[in-house]
Amino acid sequence: MMNRDNRKAWRRRWRMVGLSLLSSSIPLLITYSQDSLLPFSCKVTERIDSLPEYVSPPRENLYNSTPHFKVGWGIDSPIGFVSLEGEVWTIFNVGNQYGTTVKVARYRGPDFEHTVRQPDGTIEVEGGVSTHFCGGLWYDHVERKLYAPIHCEYDRGISPPAGWSRKKTRLASSTDKGLTWHLEGDILTSYLPEKGDWLKFSGPYFEAGPGDFDFFVDSLGGYFYIFSCNAYAPKSGKMNNFLWFNEVARCAINDKMAPGKWRKFCNGAWIEPGLGGKSSRVCMGSTGIYGRVIYSRALKKYLRIGNCLGVIDKRFTDLGFSDASISVSTCEDLSKQQWTPLAKLFDGPDNNKFGYTLSDATSANPFVCDQSLRVYNYWLYNIPSRALDVTLGPGTTPSARYPRYGSYAYEPLLESGDRIVSRKTKIVGCTSPDIKYTGSGWSIRNDPQYFRMQAMECGVSGNTVQAVIRSDRNPRSSGTVMRHMAFESSAESYWASAGFCGVNGKNNWLYKGWNGNRYVDLPFLDFAVETVKDQKSGETKERRTYAGYWGTDTSCIVGGAFQLPGETDAVRAWKAPHVGVVRIEGNIRIDVDSVGTASARIRKNASDVWPSQSVGYGKPASHDLNVEVKDGDVIYFIAGTGKGNKGGKVFWDPVITYEEK
Repeated sequence: MMNRDNRKAWRRRWRMVGLSLLSSSIPLLITYSQDSLLPFSCKVTERIDSLPEYVSPPRENLYNSTPHFKVGWGIDSPIGFVSLEGEVWTIFNVGNQYGTTVKVARYRGPDFEHTVRQPDGTIEVEGGVSTHFCGGLWYDHVERKLYAPIHCEYDRGISPPAGWSRKKTRLASSTDKGLTWHLEGDILTSYLPEKGDWLKFSGPYFEAGPGDFDFFVDSLGGYFYIFSCNAYAPKSGKMNNFLWFNEVARCAINDKMAPGKWRKFCNGAWIEPGLGGKSSRVCMGSTGIYGRVIYSRALKKYLRIGNCLGVIDKRFTDLGFSDASISVSTCEDLSKQQWTPLAKLFDGPDNNKFGYTLSDATSANPFVCDQSLRVYNYWLYNIPSRALDVTLGPGTTPSARYPRYGSYAYEPLLESGDRIVSRKTKIVGCTSPDIKYTGSGWSIRNDPQYFRMQAMECGVSGNTVQAVIRSDRNPRSSGTVMRHMAFESSAESYWASAGFCGVNGKNNWLYKGWNGNRYVDLPFLDFAVETVKDQKSGETKERRTYAGYWGTDTSCIVGGAFQLPGETDAVRAWKAPHVGVVRIEGNIRIDVDSVGTASARIRKNASDVWPSQSVGYGKPASHDLNVEVKDGDVIYFIAGTGKGNKGGKVFWDPVITYEEK
């Protein structure tokens, strides 16, 4: 509940966020009850024997570097096949994905399970861009030409410290059944795709890009579809599994997947370009599925089968859902992308196999099946691999109860095309004076996973914070505890750290130094170099670390949520986009390692609106003021050195919100 004086400003759409949190220090999770049934039944039989070697390699070959191909690399990405002049051809890359000459394995036979290896093919690419044939293959029987989208990783030098490299999807073609390949060009990229663009994204995350995809040919509708696994990766830190999501793009079959012919699905329309366009999430349960699509003529539905994207992947973090069972979601019209919640196809919570190939019951068609289909499930060295023989029938299958809409970052990710991800809101933490709690028993619970690392907790029946802890509960319940982190409402609000990036002036924020006479624009530093000593060898070497701030060590520094004065004051500035009354809120504290004090003041143009204040360790300051602005007015947040100060950080992450326009 809000203070009486602030009700006018908050007379907007309200949303409570985070009664329970399952993600890391930034994302929030939106959950609700999901009692739904999928209108069919599934009979599943598991097989682990007599599978082809590219799906289930012999154990003796797993760590042997001299077999006819290095099997471990062969199943680092999904395996695909295509019907080519009456035969099934299975084609995938064989190691050296990060080289300039990449080998391509080629198998031929009557079906996916019974093939014979043919001479390897090759594809030549430039350095610094990986080449992964992710199983997407299509053969033009008229031109007798084979096409394959390719998953590519680039800008790989940023990870670490970044949580991931950049990703995009390219197109390659072959006129000799995969023996030699020609690179046609990029077909799908992120919104800011150029090398180094990751620092132009606003806030602490960047869009990794569309890759790790599933390719599907919809002959009924006349389109190719690529369902990509995209993610928002931290600019510094470990990857968060809850920020993975599916997006989708399509291209008319008549356009033969050509660069420039793809369109991304964004908020219900296919209008955003595949190259540099924006997209919105395609919801299949929590955050999506890492898997494949096939059309069932018996059900008259499209099936997407695979793992929930939000499950734990030990290569990144221990954060994520614990159930990695094989799931299925369905859709009746790919042009609308209205997918059902996930249901379990195969109950295996500890499944560690993330690669999938789908086919009909004869293992000859990867895109269309009838009442029966096959699911091949494999990954890296996690043998034995499996094949599932699936029969679809009448009846129902309950949903797997993953949250329908997944998780979102606390900060809006402003470059996203998804309306929720890029939302225009103001978020207020649980300790804000604008929030009122009723009753006793409320206490602060600190946790790095929470918004601003804290939540207000209470288990007393009847107490409220826009929600009521009920005294009646399920007899099996051991108790109910509410943890409230924040409220979020629609607003034109500018949060300093959420708008921070490597472009001066973007999102109305500027970064400057103040020498007492004039403001000076600061340079941006992406990486710093530090000298480290190897504990075993005793040798010293240089290591590149993430900087991501404006300024220099001698002049001053402005980071996402801090300012460090030096030879000049450190200044974060905001330029008003239009006339109105803005509310300027913020808390200021000094680094625990700082010596002495810092000064902080706020100016509008050349006049103080919040006079200089002294800030010391254990002696923070805060501000909450309303200021009239017109188009082009500048609000300056100035951090300077105080008495005895020896260069400590001033943590200051202000929020500016239009109260009246």
